[in-house]
Amino acid sequence: MPDGSTTPRRAPRDPAARRRSRAVAAWARIARLYAQTVRNVGEVLRPFGLSSAEFDVLAQLGPAEGICQRELARRLLVTQGNVTYHVRRLEARGLLERRHAGRRKHLYLTKAGRTALAAALPEVERWHEQQFAPLEPEAIHALLRALRRLDRGEPAAPTVLAEPERAGRARDHRPDSQEDPKA
Repeated sequence: MPDGSTTPRRAPRDPAARRRSRAVAAWARIARLYAQTVRNVGEVLRPFGLSSAEFDVLAQLGPAEGICQRELARRLLVTQGNVTYHVRRLEARGLLERRHAGRRKHLYLTKAGRTALAAALPEVERWHEQQFAPLEPEAIHALLRALRRLDRGEPAAPTVLAEPERAGRARDHRPDSQEDPKA
């Protein structure tokens, strides 16, 4: 705590503030998992001589050879300058080639690039399988649905609120309740 106290902060009582707090907590968790994933996948890729960014380029080109650099940048959610940097490095190592068609540069994996991708991809997939192993398949499916909705900017699904407690039913009926049953 910044003020030196050890008392944890309470969640805001205002429902809108609670939603914002949960949203910030969710974003922080996603960012943390992403950073851990990039670091760990980088370790998986080290024996193949690839960075995470270079692997991403090869993995995007594998099923979509011939796309232009602009399309690759769009798919990777990075700048065209970032793509140019990585494409030049991969091209210098003989893992991909650029073919000019007018003003556009189309990208193709070389034989060495396809070999590198074929060797690294199963290891990355295996790491991700282990990463998600603690979750049940239904939880992974729900996570994918939720992330897809966020990615697309879809509105929240309407929630059905439980019927408000009626007078006399608000007592805690849990077995460990400290309530006096004669009261």
